Amino acid sequence: MDPSGAAGADLETVGQYTFDVILGNNVTNTITLINQLMTKDSSMLPKYIEVLEQVEQIIRSSLELALNFCELRRTI
Repeated sequence: MDPSGAAGADLETVGQYTFDVILGNNVTNTITLINQLMTKDSSMLPKYIEVLEQVEQIIRSSLELALNFCELRRTI
């Protein structure tokens, strides 16, 4: 779902696109990459953990954003 056609975009479309991007490929690809890097070189483990903690924060923020979109949608 890509809201690049702004004339036809609505709150639901923008919300769904946002969740697809944040919770979809970006997070999955990041976690997959970190797992691959950890198996190759565990000396960077503290840095990998730091990045995974940041990914966790992104997911938490995304869920908060999702709740805000749902609340906003109910008020419209």
